[in-house]
Amino acid sequence: MLQHLAIDLGNTNTLIAVRDNEGGEALIHLPRISQIQAARLPGSSEDGDEIPTLVPSEVFHSDDGPEIGGRAWATLERDERPDAYRRYSRNFKRQLLDSFLQARHSEEGHRSLLEASTDFVRVLCIDLLTELKREFGSADVPSLILTAPVEAPAEYRAWLRDVFHEHLQPGSIRLIDESTAAALFYGQKEFGSRVLIVDIGGSTSDITLADIGLGGDGIPTEARLISKCGTFIGGSTMDDLIAEKAFEVQGLNAPSSFNRKTYLRAIRAGEVVKKKLSTTKRVFEAYEDLQTGLQINMAFRQQDLVDMVSESQIGEELRQLVTNTVNHINTIGVETDSISGAIMVGGCTLCPPIRSILKSAFKELNLELFDSPSEADRFSAVVFGALRSVDAPISNDYLLHDYALKLKAKNGNTVYQTLFPKGTVIPCISDFTLNSSRRSANQTGIRISVGELYRQPRQLSGDNETTGNAPLVASEFRPLSAEGHLVVIPVDPTAPVGERRYRISFGIDTERQLRVTADDTVAQRRLLDNVVISNLTEAAPAPVAEVEPAPPAPTQGLTSGQGSILELNPNPSYNSLELEVARILSDMPMEGYLISNIILDGRSLHEVDHLLVTPSGQAYIMECKNYKGTWTGGINSQWICTGADLAERTIAAKPVNPMLQCRRYISDVMRRLASQYPDHQFSKACLVIGPDEAHLDGASGGGP
Repeated sequence: MLQHLAIDLGNTNTLIAVRDNEGGEALIHLPRISQIQAARLPGSSEDGDEIPTLVPSEVFHSDDGPEIGGRAWATLERDERPDAYRRYSRNFKRQLLDSFLQARHSEEGHRSLLEASTDFVRVLCIDLLTELKREFGSADVPSLILTAPVEAPAEYRAWLRDVFHEHLQPGSIRLIDESTAAALFYGQKEFGSRVLIVDIGGSTSDITLADIGLGGDGIPTEARLISKCGTFIGGSTMDDLIAEKAFEVQGLNAPSSFNRKTYLRAIRAGEVVKKKLSTTKRVFEAYEDLQTGLQINMAFRQQDLVDMVSESQIGEELRQLVTNTVNHINTIGVETDSISGAIMVGGCTLCPPIRSILKSAFKELNLELFDSPSEADRFSAVVFGALRSVDAPISNDYLLHDYALKLKAKNGNTVYQTLFPKGTVIPCISDFTLNSSRRSANQTGIRISVGELYRQPRQLSGDNETTGNAPLVASEFRPLSAEGHLVVIPVDPTAPVGERRYRISFGIDTERQLRVTADDTVAQRRLLDNVVISNLTEAAPAPVAEVEPAPPAPTQGLTSGQGSILELNPNPSYNSLELEVARILSDMPMEGYLISNIILDGRSLHEVDHLLVTPSGQAYIMECKNYKGTWTGGINSQWICTGADLAERTIAAKPVNPMLQCRRYISDVMRRLASQYPDHQFSKACLVIGPDEAHLDGASGGGP
């Protein structure tokens, strides 16, 4: 019987491991989507280590639905349509991390990236559940452990947790840093109890130092974190570097300046060169693109790659990562000779330039780096370490960033009050307590916005220079919620304006969950009691629902009585098309309730643009796609918008196209309406809305 399931979602490959009720652990093989041609890992002998089961982290949207893993590229190469390569995605973990960091939540590209990544997970889970049922006789997942990079933003962790919860429905979910999981794997008698892990993956690089408590049988029983650092650089950056250099040698512009097919094939060829140079001194890889007439001979020596990487951003970032680790270890007074093992994990630690940079950088620590005992361990240490985290709780974990409360001063300026400084060990209670009041007669709630706060020295001179003694000032605030606030605390509408009667305190528990307690000190009433509003590591469950008083609930057949459409949650952050649609609807001579930018399911990632429910029982779900140009596409295929400049863009939708997206969510709306009003009959309609400059005739299911 399955006891625990661990998933390491990687930028290049994804690994899955299980533990049964007898303690046996193994990688799960998914025959349909694992690599079709299971090439032996670089550095392994013909009759040596067992090859780990790897699922390539790639997705291709065919007309029959998403194909992932080893089937993605194979299906793409058989598809001869001009738009085929626009339907293919790889390196989406790296792109998703970057998109979250850049706060691109409202951009179509971010939504499209989220949907492609979610499709990969969805299909992965379908195959996984099938294999679990075959292997264990049941598809139930009692416990799920997921891994994430050290510096992964809260939004990425939230997406990771939510998407796997939606498609696996596990009994419980835990998240652990990838390099911390590897430390648990290697924290055994042969390496000693204090372990330094250097994890270089496809999209991120992390270094963790931890003390591993060992039981009498040498199995980890606890992990005490000492230091952890991370950066957003990895092996996929080398693929780009190799391809760009090969094009440059032949006098061509970078691959990204060509069409998507040329770019993807060039990057894939660069990846092949990178892997071959891990085991051979010289590589010749011919790249040919008949469509563009390109023929590129990728001829590289190991030393060429070492020089390229050393002088690139990759080398700078890795050296800085090691420097940050050394500085932190020195600051807390840890002696380097107490570190019993420094082990390299991750596929990119096979690459000569990466190894050269790391070994040179670690000379300052007078510490030698060791390879994983086997190539299988190099790739699977993280996922097996995640399984061991179940029996080895992690202590002394700490915050990598300042977390602050966003406030509005009396003069109207925005100020940030630090709740938890960087380096704070959890669990903890904030030293700051917010005493607040109603500021206007119309105020019905106090919005709580908490986020990561980044600081930099204030410029003291006119020549854009800073001094070492310059005070630190806030340079960037990243809210933990895309909506800007995590919770709204209800206030008494009869309370005098300006009366500071609301006391709000904050804490972080052992699971890194951000909690809030709110009291009305005048009424002697507790409004929120240690409520979880976000999670700084595991990603929170759906945020606590806002409790601002809503309009009176419709009764007697949903009769609203207001004589017009009432917008329940007007939001000034809508895009221009959504604002225009909301304005048009509110001016229409009819009754109804309009709800905008809502998440129908707490675990869902997609916001429905507009939902209109009328007193007569009509439910309209609307998707606004602000694409200007000619729309084309089939009823079951992706829609493309061709602009006036003849540039083509995929109209982002999940699944496949906007009309199917509407149909997907309207069924949920109907179920909820029927549950709330069982005696009322409802009808439904799906609307995809484009701007005036859109020509919809070519999209099946669309029209002018």
